[in-house]
Amino acid sequence: MALHGLDRIDGEILDILQGQARTPNKEIAERVGIAPSTCLDRVRRLMEEGVLLGFRGEVSPQAMGANVQALVSVRLAGRDRAKTEAFSRWVLDLQEVVAIYYTAGPFDLILHVAVRDTEHLRNWSMDSLGSRAEVAHTETALLLHVERASHVPDYASRRNLKNAEDQREAELQDLEAQIQARQARAPERS
Repeated sequence: MALHGLDRIDGEILDILQGQARTPNKEIAERVGIAPSTCLDRVRRLMEEGVLLGFRGEVSPQAMGANVQALVSVRLAGRDRAKTEAFSRWVLDLQEVVAIYYTAGPFDLILHVAVRDTEHLRNWSMDSLGSRAEVAHTETALLLHVERASHVPDYASRRNLKNAEDQREAELQDLEAQIQARQARAPERS
């Protein structure tokens, strides 16, 4: 993933898609001031480069019967990479696991789980995690409420350059890119 290769327009496209992933390409193009074909090419490039990871519908856990969510911190016995990766693959196949986070500190992983109720959580923890030899210790924290930010902080695009000279240079490059895009769209004159 090219973290430093994002320009102002890429950043604006990402802002729009993070706010509303279903925004039509034509509307995105109008809002950032580029041709729809150029916008589509940029979105495809952002996907190919692994910047834009996908488009998802967010589903209410409660609507699916998952009334309790928790973070389960897991300390594994030993620090074997192959065993940790095998355990992670196994955990991700469990229906209760929403996400897995690799961490530094006293725990190796934190599991975000969604279950029907606290009885389901207790049984899952004891029967699933408790049955694994590689699990040395777990601690569980119930999530009382979950809210997500609508965006990921932008530290990569040129929109956030602090140095005025770098900002001016980036703006010139953006302007040159816009001129080139307009010239490519203009019909050829004989």
